[in-house]
Order: sequence, then structure tokens, then C-alpha cells
Amino acid sequence: AAYLASSTVHRAVGLELVPALHQQAMSHLARYNDARSLADSMSTDIHFFCCDFTAPHAEEWIRDADVLFVHGTVFDQELRDWIQHMAESPLCQSGTFFCMITHPLSLSRKKTPSGYQYDNSGHHEIMFETLVTQQMAMDWGHATVFIQRKL
Repeated sequence: AAYLASSTVHRAVGLELVPALHQQAMSHLARYNDARSLADSMSTDIHFFCCDFTAPHAEEWIRDADVLFVHGTVFDQELRDWIQHMAESPLCQSGTFFCMITHPLSLSRKKTPSGYQYDNSGHHEIMFETLVTQQMAMDWGHATVFIQRKL
């Protein structure tokens, strides 16, 4: 949280597949907005959408976000791979933060159909850094939260 607080965050986005959990996120956002001062409310634009990352308009919502929330505890491998691809793409700029629940992003570039992508030195290209790894209480139990940043 200190990393995010010390950074300039203009736009934060979360996509939630389950309507009841989306409503819960919206409720938390309303309480958060009520607790912020007027000056604070002008600084960060926070949005939660009820869809998954493969939805047709998801790229539009994600583009230029400074922070993406990904509560991927029940995401299957195919959806996690899609999120990894999206995070590596130009859609997410260098410096974008990812708040990943349960499943972190892979730090190096993923395998492609033609093999692994390597940098000029022959090593895997490092795409992300993990700033924080912490166990946190959730409504349903405990989960590991990873704060990561795209390099």
C-alpha cells in the first residue's frame, strides 16, 4: 500500500466476473469515496466493472490504468494466461501496478508458440517486479496479495 500511496495514481480499474462480488466492490468503493476528502476524491478515478478481462470492452477500460485489481483466486489457467498476456502488452504501460490476489503475474515473459521470448543476453526478459507479498484476511478466509509493477 505504501508503494501505491507514494505513487501518482490517476486511474484504478477492477473487473469482477461475479455480480454479487461486483456489488460488494461497489459498496466498498462508495464507503471509500465517502471517507475521502474532496481534494482526495479529485486525484484518483476508481472504476469497477462487472465482466472478465476477455470482455470486448475490457481493453478500453484497462487502457492507461495506473492500478489494476485482479482477484484471481478462482480463475482458471486460461484466464490467468490471458491476464498475463494483457499485462505484458502495450495496453499496460511501464509503471502500471497490479494488485494480484492469490495468483501473481509471472515475472519473466511467458512462453509463446515459437518458444520463449529472450532478451539479447539470452536470459528471460524480466517484465514485472514484486514489491509486496502479504497474507490478508478476506471475507471468505485468507489470501496472498501481491503488489507488482510492470518494468
